[in-house]
Amino acid sequence: MTDFEDLDNLEAQEQVQDDRYEDTEIKGLTFGIIGVGQGGNRIAESFYELGYRKVILFNTTEKDMQGLSVPRKHWVVAKDVEGAGKNPAIGEQAAKDVIPDLIKKMNVIFKNVTNIIICVGAGDGSGTGACGVFADACCHWVYNNYGDYSNTKVGFFVALPSRSESSKVLSNTKFLLDKILNKKYSPILFVDNQRITQAVKANALNRWNQANKLVCSLFDVFNTLSAQETSLDTFDPKDFSDVLSNGIMTMAISSVPESSLKIAGEGDLARDTILSDKVKSSLKTSLLLQDVDISTATHASVLISCRKKALEQMDGNTIPKLSETLLSMMGSDLNKQVTLHKGIYLREDNKEDSKIRIFLMFSGMSFPKSKIEEYENASKIMG
Repeated sequence: MTDFEDLDNLEAQEQVQDDRYEDTEIKGLTFGIIGVGQGGNRIAESFYELGYRKVILFNTTEKDMQGLSVPRKHWVVAKDVEGAGKNPAIGEQAAKDVIPDLIKKMNVIFKNVTNIIICVGAGDGSGTGACGVFADACCHWVYNNYGDYSNTKVGFFVALPSRSESSKVLSNTKFLLDKILNKKYSPILFVDNQRITQAVKANALNRWNQANKLVCSLFDVFNTLSAQETSLDTFDPKDFSDVLSNGIMTMAISSVPESSLKIAGEGDLARDTILSDKVKSSLKTSLLLQDVDISTATHASVLISCRKKALEQMDGNTIPKLSETLLSMMGSDLNKQVTLHKGIYLREDNKEDSKIRIFLMFSGMSFPKSKIEEYENASKIMG
């Protein structure tokens, strides 16, 4: 744990209300978002473009922050450093040097936040080195302001490197994981660059921007819907907070055409399993974290967004069957205690958009062993 005793007086300062840092839309939870390093800055920028305004960006060189849509007043830039050159030690020291500046920004920008998320692209020098230092500082800040030192209000959004990256990048990823795992930070949302970029239909210039928007938008769906009222099953902010408070997590999305509800076959038996069959067949490839074992998860949420017409055509057992399937995949039939939150939300009847969308979030799971081994092997190569 980094020593922050000399910052107690600074952190005890009253938080300042500033309308420039209020989110543009009503959300279930209020997130303070910190982007560290070039990759983390781009992820945080995507949140900013979705209307999240409690955003702070850090990097070891200002030149890598040029072109960002997040205004300069949100920036914290290292002093007397011109990049980390994939050396986490440089990023770590630079982060320690700017902690007073970070705390000042937090006192102004992070008014009334419920959770802090640190965004980082694993493997670089600046973000990989800074994220552990910033996490300690954030926990210290949360304790001073809210009396909570559980670490469950401070989490991470980590973009894991693709297979084409060098051994140095993979070794740095192990350095990052050693800093953040097993410290009860929550949530730790992992996504695979390999998987995301394969799913994005964009040219090389826009690929990463589109990938970040896709993932941040998916996370935003849960936060947005948790603030909306529905006469059906409700996923409220407490449900969302419950899922976020259980460590390692990942997300997925599936969609089913309304026309599938009219399939012929074994009558109601064919219709009432249509959603659960779709999720079972697509989940392995739609999860944003590869090689993760869903049976290790302890908490989950499933949100269904559809037109009223779809619900009217849906068999009464369709959604219960989907819940049963998800609970079984998490191991509930093996006497394991699991929690599943549900939400059903109606969209306007739009002929252009008749798909039934299923949004999934799992947490409390184990990090894939295959990835740990890959990063450990890279570290041995690097010596």
